[in-house]
Order: sequence, then C-alpha cells, then structure tokens
Amino acid sequence: MSYADGPLYDSSAYTECKVHAEEPLYNGGVLKDHQVSTMAVEDNNGTRIYSPAFLLHNLIQGTIYCFSS
Repeated sequence: MSYADGPLYDSSAYTECKVHAEEPLYNGGVLKDHQVSTMAVEDNNGTRIYSPAFLLHNLIQGTIYCFSS
C-alpha cells in the first residue's frame, strides 16, 4: 500500500467545530511567548496583503504539528 497521495480519508472522523475553544495543551506549546509578526504576501496580480504570522524556528523535522486559534 502506498501513501504517496497522503493519508486515507477517514469518514468517521469528528468534523464539527466546538462552540467554545478548549484550553491550550502543553501550557501553550510552541506558540507560547512568541511575538506575532506581520508578513507581506503578494498575489498573482501583484497586490500585497499584510497578514499576521508566527515565525517558528524551533520546529523539529519529522514531527507532526497541529495549530488552531
């Protein structure tokens, strides 16, 4: 079996959003104490959009991360 196209779809997965967010796990994890930066992103028409972004330099290759807000 090949996973070249990504993991198989699990139709039994819970997909409804919660009314209230849960408390952060691991005391805030990799986002704790990081400052939000503003990054300029340019679309195909040359229009620049400024968006808040976290620059994370402490991620480990091969580790799966999940971010939510």
